[in-house]
Amino acid sequence: MPSLPRPAAGPVPVRTPPPPPPPLPAPQVLEPPVDGAALRRFREGRGVSLKEIAARSKVGVRYLEYIEADRHALLPAAVYLRGFLQEYARATGLEPRRTAEAYMSRVKRVP
Repeated sequence: MPSLPRPAAGPVPVRTPPPPPPPLPAPQVLEPPVDGAALRRFREGRGVSLKEIAARSKVGVRYLEYIEADRHALLPAAVYLRGFLQEYARATGLEPRRTAEAYMSRVKRVP
């Protein structure tokens, strides 16, 4: 049976781990009023499309369009809307809780 070649003796190279990724920037907070137009301007400034937000958040593009257009009568119940707004905020680099609260304070519900 043939013998396998032996590795050359000498120092073993040490692998240096790659540097850690840079920290994510802190979420930003929009100045009031936080309405659909303000959210749209911020999103567009970040270069994020509604389709990208929908893919990340699983929130339908239609609802995202309603949020940005302030079409309050077409938006879902408050509990769902709050979640949609928080996902929108995460996807665009905004602080989720404060963004949702600020937008929700302006929502006018039709009885």
